[in-house]
Amino acid sequence: MAVNRSVSRDVPKCWRKGGDSTQYRHGFKAGLPFSRGGAPEPGISGYLSSDRTYSSGGRALDRATVRSF
Repeated sequence: MAVNRSVSRDVPKCWRKGGDSTQYRHGFKAGLPFSRGGAPEPGISGYLSSDRTYSSGGRALDRATVRSF
């Protein structure tokens, strides 16, 4: 019995492997249940303090929180 490994017809062409990355990105963003709007980056009033470290599999990630002066 042969297995059909072709891409499903209901997947947009721009999502298929080998497509233009700009089209892929646009199609991907259009399929999300939300849209991002432009806004200026918020400023912080204070300083960043490293307070926790998360690690797994030999990798670590530090977390920093904003503290007021």
